[in-house]
Amino acid sequence: MGTYNVFLRISTLGASLICAALYGGASHANEYDCLIEARQTVEIRSSVEAVIKSINVSRGDFVKKGDVLVTLESGAEEAALQLAKSRSSMQGEINAARARLQLARKKWEQAQELYEQNF
Repeated sequence: MGTYNVFLRISTLGASLICAALYGGASHANEYDCLIEARQTVEIRSSVEAVIKSINVSRGDFVKKGDVLVTLESGAEEAALQLAKSRSSMQGEINAARARLQLARKKWEQAQELYEQNF
């Protein structure tokens, strides 16, 4: 029984040494190019139709909620925004001019009344 245990230990040690010599240990690894297919595909759409200006992620990147994935051309939207701001600003100026006109009319009416009273 003792001889059998010694032989088993020597043969196990020999097999381990042969494997280590053949494979060079665990530090040696082969490298292969591969493509991993996603388990789930998600379709992402914009709420407006536009031309893509830039794609801010690459294949295989990890993304999380709130990350900007794509930047859209916004030339038309920028122009529409500027036009709306301009119209809003003009409307404010028109309202201010109307208020000044109304004030001037009141002052003129008061001056007219004083003139008619020879004051």
